[in-house]
Amino acid sequence: MDEPIGSVSIAVARTGGSSEALTVGYIFVDSTTTKGVDYMGIDGNLTWLAGDTTNKVIQVLIIDDGRADSGEIFYVSLTATEATLLGSQTTFTVVLEDNDIDTPGTVTFATASQTVLESLGQASVLVQRIGGSVGEVSVSYETAAGTALENLDFLVSSGTLIWADGDSADKEVLVPLVNDNFFEGNETLSISLSDVAGGNVAGANSVHSITIKDDEPEPATWFEFKRSLYSGTESAGQVQIEVERFGSGVGAASVSIQSANNTAFVGLDFVPLNEQLNWLDGETGVRVVTLILVDDQIDESTEEVTLVLADPSENTLIGDLSDASALIYDDEGTIGELVNLSTRGFVGIDQETMIAGFVVTGTPGESSRVVIRALGNSLVQGGLSPAAVVPDPDVYLVNSEGSIIDSNQQWVNGPAPTLIAEFGLAPIDPNEAVIVTDLFPGSYTAHVRDSQGRSGIGLVEAYYVEDENSGGATSRLINISTRSLAGSGDESVIGGLVVSGSKPKQVLIRGIGESLGAAGVANALSDTFLELFSGGTKVTDNDDWQSAANSGEVQALLAPGAASESAILVTLEPGAYTAILSGAGGQTGIPLIEIYEVN
Repeated sequence: MDEPIGSVSIAVARTGGSSEALTVGYIFVDSTTTKGVDYMGIDGNLTWLAGDTTNKVIQVLIIDDGRADSGEIFYVSLTATEATLLGSQTTFTVVLEDNDIDTPGTVTFATASQTVLESLGQASVLVQRIGGSVGEVSVSYETAAGTALENLDFLVSSGTLIWADGDSADKEVLVPLVNDNFFEGNETLSISLSDVAGGNVAGANSVHSITIKDDEPEPATWFEFKRSLYSGTESAGQVQIEVERFGSGVGAASVSIQSANNTAFVGLDFVPLNEQLNWLDGETGVRVVTLILVDDQIDESTEEVTLVLADPSENTLIGDLSDASALIYDDEGTIGELVNLSTRGFVGIDQETMIAGFVVTGTPGESSRVVIRALGNSLVQGGLSPAAVVPDPDVYLVNSEGSIIDSNQQWVNGPAPTLIAEFGLAPIDPNEAVIVTDLFPGSYTAHVRDSQGRSGIGLVEAYYVEDENSGGATSRLINISTRSLAGSGDESVIGGLVVSGSKPKQVLIRGIGESLGAAGVANALSDTFLELFSGGTKVTDNDDWQSAANSGEVQALLAPGAASESAILVTLEPGAYTAILSGAGGQTGIPLIEIYEVN
C-alpha cells in the first residue's frame, strides 16, 4: 500500500455454512512498523448473525509521517475461542510503500514580524525547522538596530540554535528590551538567520522584525541630539552641533548643552561649552551650537569631546539621544591627501558600462589639472589574460549636467600625448584612452566602454597632478565612485587609492548594491563584501556595515542605505591601497564602490 493512500480496507469472508451466529476477533501485530506512528489500528471483533454470509471489513488508517521509511510491514490476525472456527488464511500482511524523501528541512522564523510592549522586558522569537528533520541542523542568529538603538532600547543578542537528528521542535530566542523612562514612539529592530549548517534558510522568513511599542505617555516636547557623532578638523576652529526639539511644540521650552573631557581636554583642545538653547511657543526643529576648537600646533592623534543634554525646562523631557561625541581631527604636519583614485571592474554596454564618478574640490573659479585614464591591455602585465580584458576602451568625461565635455579613444592620437608622457602616465597600448583636462570644483563622471561594443575587464583612473596649471594646495580629488558588474576572482571590482603626505588620512569606502536596485538599476548586487589591502596584506574587511565596530561613526558620516551593504571607515598611513568589492557568498550583479576622503 502507498503511504499517502490514507486507509486500507481488509475484507473477512464467512464460508462453509451460516446456520448459527459467529464472532471472531482480530488483532494488529507490528513487524517493522509502530502502531500509532505508522498506522492507526484498534483490536476488535467481527460478528455474523445466523444466515449472514456477507464480508465484514476491518478499516485501518495509514499515517503519512513525512519521513523516509523502507518497506514497513504490519499484520492483522484473526482469533477465535475455538480454532475450528478459523480457516487456513488467518493473517493478512500489510506492506507500506513510502513516498517520502529524507530531508534536513528548512530553518525559518515562525512569523515575519511582531509587536511587543517595551515594559515586557523581552521579545520572544520562535525559530522553526519545517519540511524534514533528518540529521543535525544549526543556524546563527543576530540582532540589528533599526530605529531602536543597541544598548539604549535593546541588548544585542546573538548565538547558535542546534536541532539534533529527528528534532523538529521550535526553538526560542529571547531579545532583552530596555524599559527606559523616555518617550520615543514605536521603534524597530530586526533579527536575522545566517550560516545554516545541514539545512536551508527560507528567504521570506530569514529576517524577523520586532516593533517595540513605547509605554510612556507622549510629552508635550522633548530634546535630542540630531546624531550621536560630530567631527571637524582642528584648523577649522569649530564643530557645529545640532540639537532638535520634538513633539507638539506647545509652550516655550529650553535645554542646556554641556561639554566634558574625554580624550580631548578643556582649554587645551576645546573651549568649554555650557549653553542654554531656547524655543518659542509653537517652535520645534533644530538649534545649532558651535563647539570652539583650539588649534594648538601640536602633532597629536584624533581626540574626542563628550557632549550631554541637561536641565530641560518644566514639563519637557530629554529623549533617547541625550549624549553625543565630537571628534577633533589633528592636521599638523603635511596633511594626507588622496592623489590617485582608480577602479578596476567589468566594462560592458548599457547598464553594464563602467561609470566612475569623482569630485574635485578647491577654490571656486580655480581649476585643477586632472588626468583620467581608461586601460585594458595594460592589465595583462598585472596577470590577467589578454582574452579577459577590454581590448579598446574609450573614455567620455561628463559634467554634473550630463553633458560630455571631453573624450578620447586613443591616447597617442589625442591632444596631449607629450604631456601624458611627461607625467609618467603613458599607457603601454595605443588603443587605451587618456584625458588631460583642467576642471573647476564640482562633480564629474567618466564613462568607459569599448569602441566596438565588446566587453572585458578595464581600469579607470583619476589623478590630480601638480604643474603650472594646478589649482594649488586647496584643490584636490576627494572622492571616486564607480559602478560596474561584479563577480568573483578577477571579476571583482577593485578600487585603488594613494594617500600622499606625511600624516595619516581617514577614508570611508562603501560597497553599495541593494540601494541601486531600489533606484532602478537592473541586476543590482544584493549583498556586498568589502576587503581593504595594503600590498598583499589585508588591513580589514566588512560584510554588513552595521556589524562594524565603528558603525556609529559611519552612520554619522555617510551610512549605506541598506543593511546588506558594506562600509570601511579607516585611518591610513601614507601609501597605496586596494579595496576589493565582491558579492557575498559568490553572488554576481552590479554594485557601486565609493572612496571618500574624510576631513
